[in-house]
Amino acid sequence: MPAVSIGTPVDTVNARDPDVGSAIRYSIDPGSITAKDKSGKPVQSTFPVDYMTLFTINRFSGMISTNGKLDRDYVAEVSFTVKAEDINGQTTHRQIGTADVIITIRSTRDSDLTFREPWTSENPVIEVLIPEEDPAGTLVTTMIATDPELGLQVNDYRKVPESDPQSFFIVVRQTGQVFLNKRMDFENPNTKQKSFRVEAYTQPPNVRSAMATVTVTTTDINDHEPKFLESQYIFDASEALNPGSQIGVVLATDDDSQKFGQITYSLSGMGSEVFHIDPEMGEIQIAENHKLDRETVGNYYLIVQAKDQGGKYTEVPLQIRVLDENDNKPVFTSPEYNMYTLEYVGPLTSLGQVHANDADEDVNGAVTYRILNGNEPVNSDGTKLEDLFMIETITGIIRSLVPMDGYARDYPYSLTIEAQDGGSPTGKSKAVTIAQIHISDVVIHDGRPVISFPLEDGLVITVPEIIATDSDFGPEGQLEIGFDPNEALAEDHSFFKIDPDSGLITIKNDLDRELKESYQLLVYVKDKGSPPNVVTRKMTVRVTDVNDNSPSFINTKNCPDLYIDNPLYASVEEESPVGTYVTTTQACDPDQPPYNTIYYFIVCGNQLSDDATAFKIDKNTGVITTNSILDREQIPEFKLCVFASSVENPNITIIGESNRQRRKRETTQDPDLLTVIVTLEDINDNGPVFPTNPDRENLVTGLPSNLPYGSDVVQMEAVDPDNQPDFEYSIVSITFTDDRQKTKPVGIDNFIIDKDTGMIRTGRENYEKYRGGSFRVMVDATDSERKMASTYLIIYVLSPGQRLRFRFRETPQAVNNWYSDFISQMNTYLKPEQTVIKADTLKHAIDYEGKAIYDGTDVCFHMLQNNQVMGQRHARVLLDSLDTNRDVIVLYDKYNMTGLDACEPHVTTIWWSDVVVDPVTVAPPNYGFEWQEEVVKMN
Repeated sequence: MPAVSIGTPVDTVNARDPDVGSAIRYSIDPGSITAKDKSGKPVQSTFPVDYMTLFTINRFSGMISTNGKLDRDYVAEVSFTVKAEDINGQTTHRQIGTADVIITIRSTRDSDLTFREPWTSENPVIEVLIPEEDPAGTLVTTMIATDPELGLQVNDYRKVPESDPQSFFIVVRQTGQVFLNKRMDFENPNTKQKSFRVEAYTQPPNVRSAMATVTVTTTDINDHEPKFLESQYIFDASEALNPGSQIGVVLATDDDSQKFGQITYSLSGMGSEVFHIDPEMGEIQIAENHKLDRETVGNYYLIVQAKDQGGKYTEVPLQIRVLDENDNKPVFTSPEYNMYTLEYVGPLTSLGQVHANDADEDVNGAVTYRILNGNEPVNSDGTKLEDLFMIETITGIIRSLVPMDGYARDYPYSLTIEAQDGGSPTGKSKAVTIAQIHISDVVIHDGRPVISFPLEDGLVITVPEIIATDSDFGPEGQLEIGFDPNEALAEDHSFFKIDPDSGLITIKNDLDRELKESYQLLVYVKDKGSPPNVVTRKMTVRVTDVNDNSPSFINTKNCPDLYIDNPLYASVEEESPVGTYVTTTQACDPDQPPYNTIYYFIVCGNQLSDDATAFKIDKNTGVITTNSILDREQIPEFKLCVFASSVENPNITIIGESNRQRRKRETTQDPDLLTVIVTLEDINDNGPVFPTNPDRENLVTGLPSNLPYGSDVVQMEAVDPDNQPDFEYSIVSITFTDDRQKTKPVGIDNFIIDKDTGMIRTGRENYEKYRGGSFRVMVDATDSERKMASTYLIIYVLSPGQRLRFRFRETPQAVNNWYSDFISQMNTYLKPEQTVIKADTLKHAIDYEGKAIYDGTDVCFHMLQNNQVMGQRHARVLLDSLDTNRDVIVLYDKYNMTGLDACEPHVTTIWWSDVVVDPVTVAPPNYGFEWQEEVVKMN
């Protein structure tokens, strides 16, 4: 606290007693008073500042005030216990409550540590905004405190543990970097904002400190897709609805806020133009200038999409079933029917048939018949037509009620026939036709053959049989029945044969309704008179459907409108919610209802485990949706087999990965099997990671102190399970520890990092003044969405007494091709000693007089044991001990290794030649410093 005079109020403690008449008195417990100095050590003496009497409390109000001169150099913190006692208590024991008080004394001198703005001593708060869902390891901020006395940045930062009880943050003590330790979620009120305290300290002996409260607030990102309340929607709509009528409402939610949570709805799919969806409310209506007609389209299979303003979307299938209304009346196949018979036929003889079609379904399309009128008297006794004829209500067949003898006449009996469906209203569901019944006198007939079935031209039959009679006797009464030799109908006639005596028509060749639905026949009947009498009758044979076709995914002659790729490719974002639309499969069955119903099943490639599948398919629509939360990093692609069947519950075997090879045919050769390849689209759900060995050996290396500016030191390489290959690398901070173990921050320009490749290069002309010490380099890798990984690299500055060399009787060109393999094999023999060899430079061999040996190569190196650089002597003893290992001797011989000694003397003269030594790129996780191009070309 700033310099204050005695009696300045500090704070007030307040106790409550619910009893009536209570009287509370406050006091400081003298035995509880303790103090700490600036370094945090307990104060033992009351001289020169008596911490025991620095503060006093008003016994009535609880106000704490200063009672002495404050001096932070001696007393920086005072703690004590305040007692609150009810002096009017009626119990036998004293009624006392306590509270612990800690008072921190701040310095007023200009030499106090200060954090960078916006921190101030009056408002010691630093506010930071970060995107939600940043992964653990993301850099939040870097605390920077300055010591004005020395003009240096502080390198000792400590998080106050109790200020972050859930350990959401990590503070790097040496650099002040603050990293996320747990994800923070904007939508979770418990993690939307977190605060903690960081204290910065100077080094002893003059320890000073400053404290900052860091408040980290998450900002919303578009990390949630819209979610529909249903995995699919099915709405029913009457075909009688007018444009603008509402059919249903879809609803999706998005856990994001503001624009990322604002959803827009849209429709797609064949027939989507018939409907309109309110983009904000999700209400689905019949579009203007459109009308539903079940007889044209009975079902609409659409996709409804919910998309937020950040571009994330979810799709679910939507089926709109058009309900039938009685909007069609029966239609007779002919406006007038002529039926012929002879007067000798008996009762209940079939005279003919009328037929009406109704396009509606179920009861609305069920037609019944009745004779409406034509009942005028036919003789003097009042006999009416209804006494002569009847009509079957369901079939429309007209029969005689009585023998027709005596009812022949020159003009026909005219019956008005009414057809009515079963729908409502009935007034709009009727139709009438006229049936003209001709009854001929046998005498008038004059011996011509009479075809009594079929009674008229144009009758549609399915099991035809010709019935003919002739009233003559002898040859004139003998009949011959056959197909008329009409060339136009010859092809149709070829599919049938007719018995010349009985008139029975049978099938001669196989009929296929999918190729030809109906056939026209012209039948003649003639007697054997001279000249013969001939009559003809024309009829249509309609082929009824049977279930003789299987569903097919292949475009065949019977499915000319079907085109579907096989395999069918689809994609869906990883981590999509269960029920997310993927694709729609569609097969064709050329049969007619009900034989063309198709059911869909996934029969292979779908199992995640014994009880979990990746996808599910709507067996009625063929729509494939996700059935699990899928992770591209685990399985990037699925190859599904979809089976189409006309049987709702077929006996099928789920084909697993292990027995696919047992199939005799590829799925693309089976018309009822479709291969669906689903690719999971990557989302950036992972941040970059720096791979490290368990002992971090790959993040420790060394460099010769005379390595020139711009030389490669080490290749840093981050990886990301996502398809995020592009990172931006940066050096955040560098500290240097000298050979006396004193650490200080140094400029980040001591090394250079390529922001695109991660290659760290030297940033100085040499490092002679840093010999024997080490740099601690903090490196960040950031992806395109600001997800970040950080790691640190230890770089030892090597002295000549720390470097050895392997000598090879090979040219540098040859050694450059295999020296890394040699080093790797050597390290396998050193692994038990927790020791590794790190190659530094590769150059022409130098003899002990400093002369170049052109057919030899020196590979200089240093050795690390437990990540510490070994001296030459220790390293040499360890390597010499390997000489007893026969495998090592074989390795030396294989690579023509001729000697092992100190790397020095170092050649200062550069010899040039046309031998080019290419730098080596070390793939992760071996980030180690492989070698430096100390001599690029030499003679």
